[in-house]
Amino acid sequence: MAFPLAMTSCSTNNSDSAASEQPTASEAQQGSSDPAAVDRSALTDQARRFVAFARSGDSEVTWADEVTYRLSGDEVAVLSSTEADDPESWEGCVEGQKTFQERRCPVSPLSVVEASFASGGPVVSTRVPATVGCTRVSARSSWSVTDVAAVRAPESMSNCVDDFLVVLEFSATGAVDGIDLEMTSP
Repeated sequence: MAFPLAMTSCSTNNSDSAASEQPTASEAQQGSSDPAAVDRSALTDQARRFVAFARSGDSEVTWADEVTYRLSGDEVAVLSSTEADDPESWEGCVEGQKTFQERRCPVSPLSVVEASFASGGPVVSTRVPATVGCTRVSARSSWSVTDVAAVRAPESMSNCVDDFLVVLEFSATGAVDGIDLEMTSP
């Protein structure tokens, strides 16, 4: 069960966002004897594969049988693992909407990540930032049971117009089973 990102406005000062990033479930499991805990390095490896997929169009991402694509927590599509390997499958918008954050639909997390290379390339981590542009990100309750990785705009794009966040959600086996794109409004 997925829950949407809860977003609230905040100031434009993002200089302290790294210090206030929200821990993921994997961090809570650090040092845990739980054999089902997903290794954090495996999460960042998958996120780097997603970034490489965005750059090249060739996927080496380990997808779950079904992958849910969301925009700000709202479902766009449920893709099979074969469909998830096709970059065109990631072009979409929430049904009935013609724009997302004042951008014309369709939008794609792959296109957003790829475009960030003009500004130095995205940042990958296992922490969800506290803000995206001028918007505060509140952890979703699904993150307590699902480990996540974050693909974030480079520092040069961390502003109220260009910033973005792609959250990769993982199944218990470490396969990507959800992608959630958040962008700021221009």
